[in-house]
Formats: sequence, C-alpha cells, structure tokens
Amino acid sequence: MDIIDTGLELNGLMRPILGPPNYPNFKYGYGCDEAAIEKFYQFQPKNVLHILENLADIYQDYKKQRLLLNDYHNAIEQDVLLSRSIMQAAAKELGNVEPSDGKPVLQNESEMNLFYNYLVLYRSVKGRRYICDWVKKHPEALNKNNEAVVSAFVNAKFAVLRLDKNLTDGCIQVVDVVSEKSYLLVDKAVNASQREGCFFVCSLLDMENYAMTSGGGICIDGTSNCGKAVLTMVAKHREELRSGNPDNGVKEIYGYCLCNGALARSTANYNY
Repeated sequence: MDIIDTGLELNGLMRPILGPPNYPNFKYGYGCDEAAIEKFYQFQPKNVLHILENLADIYQDYKKQRLLLNDYHNAIEQDVLLSRSIMQAAAKELGNVEPSDGKPVLQNESEMNLFYNYLVLYRSVKGRRYICDWVKKHPEALNKNNEAVVSAFVNAKFAVLRLDKNLTDGCIQVVDVVSEKSYLLVDKAVNASQREGCFFVCSLLDMENYAMTSGGGICIDGTSNCGKAVLTMVAKHREELRSGNPDNGVKEIYGYCLCNGALARSTANYNY
C-alpha cells in the first residue's frame, strides 16, 4: 500500500508538511563537477552482468526476503525510534533538526526511512554502528529463515545506482557508480516509476543472484541542479565510500537531501 503523509505523528517525531524542513541549502547548486558526473554516465562496469531467465522466480524470492527483513526492521525500530537522545543526536549531525527543541524534522515516511537508514547502518558511536550492537544484544531475532537477508542487511553498502534498463518482474539492470559493479536490482516501485537514466541513492543488499535495497532511497535526476549537487558529493567522497568508511560522505549526502526536501513529495511503497 502507499502511505500518503498527513502530518503523521510517530512518537512525536514527525511534523506536518509545511514545506522544506529547513531553509534550502543550495551551496552545491552551482560549480558542480560536470566532468565527474559525465563519467558516471559513461563508464562501463568491471563485471559482466548475466541477466537470468527466471526473473519471476527471483522476484518471488525477493518478496519473501523483503517481508522477513521488514519484520527485523520492526524489531529494531521498537528500540531506536523510542530513544530521543539517539534521534536528536543523529538529526543534529544531518542538520534536519528543529532548533527550538532539538527534534528531527521529518515530513513523511520516506524521510523517516532515510533517517532510520542513516542512524542504523552508518552512524557510529565509539567506532561501532548501531546495527552491530543491536544484533549482538538480540540474538533471538535471528533465525534460519531470515539469516541470509539479515546478514546482507548488516553488511549493506552505500550505493548510487545508475538505472540502466527496466526488465520484467520488478527487475532493473543497474550500475553502482561507487563500486563500479553491475547488479540485477529487484525493486517493484523503482521499476514501476520508469526512471531509466536516473540514479538511485540507497543501501544495497547483495543477495547473490540479485540485489535489493534496505528500504530507504532517493531517486535523483543527474541533469537537475539538485541531482548534480548529489552526484558532485558522491564524486567528492567516492574513494571514502568505496573503502567501506562512508561516514562523512553519507552524512553530507543524506543531510543535503533531507534539508532540501528531496523526499518531500515521496510516498513509502509497501506493495511488493
């Protein structure tokens, strides 16, 4: 189902839609790295992607794994979203914070998903990510059914996918401009949006025969000012992102998108 935001309150953290959460910060709107962006459009991946014939079967496995991951997400959310100190600290780092009370400014569920993604997968405290601590403290949440997708989630990589070719059964041929690898992405909503030629900023889960995202992502047009801004940030932090130390790069990219309303008109899609 599609969730249409109506000023939903989630533990007092979501706010009514009143326009962009903060005054737009277009510092990357001009002077973008046009040469780097052009390379993102032109380069070929290091690996050869073999498109499998059983895309319908792959989609069914994806649907199963997505539901298992959602259950795991829900268990984590019960802890992390109830911790106001963690939420406020993450919002301060990203810049989408209400100065009067320190609360995160989140206009809809798509922004909440991105914020949660940053907090759980990328934000480090004393050198450890939240997800690593949570898995260690809650071994009961892991079982033989969800082991594969949870492992992929814990090891998710920050990715900026060039959406090259829509296929059947919710599949898309993509290239990650960070790792320079090609993947078979399964994402029904992105497939249905017909955004070939655009880029998708997300956390990528490698499921061996295909890839899926962690659930929060941003589709950007590399020909727009804001799209060029994001791709310029990707180029700036690319080596850091590739090295597996994405903290500063993810913080800058996610913060820019949240503070400039990149997801202000987005809806969260749960129709797998």
